[in-house]
Amino acid sequence: MKHKGASIFLRVFTYVKNGKNLLLFGLILLMVDVAFNIGIAKVQQSFLDVLNQGDFKRLSFYLIVFSICFLLAMILTFVGYFFREYSFSLLTRNFQFDTFSMLNKLPYEELKGRHSGDLISRASYDVQDCSRHLKDGLFGIFENALQFAVALTYLCFINFPLAVTVAITGVLIFFCSSIFNPKLRKISSEIYNKESDIKNLIKEMAQGISVVKAYGLQSYFGEKYAKYRRDTYLLYRKSILTNVFMQQLLNIMRESVWIIGVFLICLSAINGEMTVGLVLTFTLLMSQVLWPFVIIADRWRTLNNSYGSAYRALDLAAFGQNSQSEKIEVTNPLLPPAEDIAVLLRNVSFKPDKSVEEPLFESFDLEIRRGEKVAIVGASGSGKSSLLKLITGLYRHDSGLITIFDKQVDGTSEVKDFYSYVPQHNYLFTGTISENISFGAISFDDDHIKRAAEAANADEFISQLEQGYSTPVKEGGATLSGGQKQRIAIARAMLKNAPLLILDEATSSLDRRNAMKIQRLLESLPTETTCIFVTHSPASLSFVDRIVILEKGRIAASGSLEELTQRNLLYQELFNSAEV
Repeated sequence: MKHKGASIFLRVFTYVKNGKNLLLFGLILLMVDVAFNIGIAKVQQSFLDVLNQGDFKRLSFYLIVFSICFLLAMILTFVGYFFREYSFSLLTRNFQFDTFSMLNKLPYEELKGRHSGDLISRASYDVQDCSRHLKDGLFGIFENALQFAVALTYLCFINFPLAVTVAITGVLIFFCSSIFNPKLRKISSEIYNKESDIKNLIKEMAQGISVVKAYGLQSYFGEKYAKYRRDTYLLYRKSILTNVFMQQLLNIMRESVWIIGVFLICLSAINGEMTVGLVLTFTLLMSQVLWPFVIIADRWRTLNNSYGSAYRALDLAAFGQNSQSEKIEVTNPLLPPAEDIAVLLRNVSFKPDKSVEEPLFESFDLEIRRGEKVAIVGASGSGKSSLLKLITGLYRHDSGLITIFDKQVDGTSEVKDFYSYVPQHNYLFTGTISENISFGAISFDDDHIKRAAEAANADEFISQLEQGYSTPVKEGGATLSGGQKQRIAIARAMLKNAPLLILDEATSSLDRRNAMKIQRLLESLPTETTCIFVTHSPASLSFVDRIVILEKGRIAASGSLEELTQRNLLYQELFNSAEV
């Protein structure tokens, strides 16, 4: 989605939602601040004129009235500040929730194609940065534009020609600053992208620290980090120099007009055309006409600084919405419900890399009956893991029909309750071992968790831990071995107890003893449980009902172990070479 300046900020403002009235009321109360600032000039004029006249009774009256107005202004200013801050806290919260929700709904292929550090930066830092700059920019521009209008009106009643001259100078100050804005906006976007690259690099190094240490890659990452920092420093320097040059140019224009104006007003006072109080009032008002344009120009730059972060955050949210709206082409009509079919793939086509012309699967058909135990085998790159990801909906097929227990898998349907999935590379979340096992389960207690762990042969090592099932799991399960993580993942699948069990090389990280125990677990699955698993172990094929051999995205052969051993040369070759 392509965003342009104002449309980006309007989109962000929609996140205020139920805080719109508070924001509006807070903006209205900014008028109190403006009235107070302008009123000070009038009060000082009155005080000086009364002092010159020696009327202390009127001076006391003015002092009492001003004190009351001051207290009321302070109260209303506080209320307005609270409403403005609270409404923007709602905007930030809603923006963060929406961005996280969209991140959570991004398709698996899209998540794989993005760096995790970049996603974290967009969903967290960019949202906060955008909200902060937008708040400062909006309130600053609104308040100072209002102050300019009121001060200029007052100034016109005192000296109209000079007031118009000051106003024109203020407008020129703003337009001079706007000349620099496109350049500053571009630099801002480049800085955000470079900072994201730096976060990605640090995250990569931290996650692969064992490889970094083992291969002595510290200097490589150090040089890469130094290059990124050098590029970022040059961008920051460019931004600072542009800002300083612009700021000094604006200050010269403002101060020049102010000095000339003060000189002319003083001449009027010398000629007896103005009182001392009126001279002071005009001087203050002139500053309040010129200075707002300097602040507006600065706040406008603040808005431009938020452009980069707003674009990145909204780009993530927009992609999430677009990905959900995409429809899969169903080339065959829906078939009538089949009670004995657990998994159906009909005329399925899929390209894992959209830039490649040749699809991995084309017009692919597969039926798996309820209660059937099916092994998927084949050489590396034949499409085994991709097939499982298509069945689970992690990959979205380009065309065709995929169903699980008559529920269509189309990227939007809820079929997750019908299957348990153990991926090739297991991930454990921060929390306890017990919590990691229970993810995805609906109804369970501690006894259910223990039985699931026993079935996955994980109870033995968990019980030996000091805190047992309450042992904290570090990020990604860093303190556990690959085999231990794999057994916890299998226990998670057992606890969910779904009618379809899908395993992608679930014993690849296990030693022979533990692998045999998992195999016995699969052999003892209830007859009504459907099981699909990818394996490279010939020993795991003895109990299955059917073996499906994949070759470059097509079914090369399918049948029982005995049938394929007797008649299929490809299977015998794979079996003998231990590629299965």
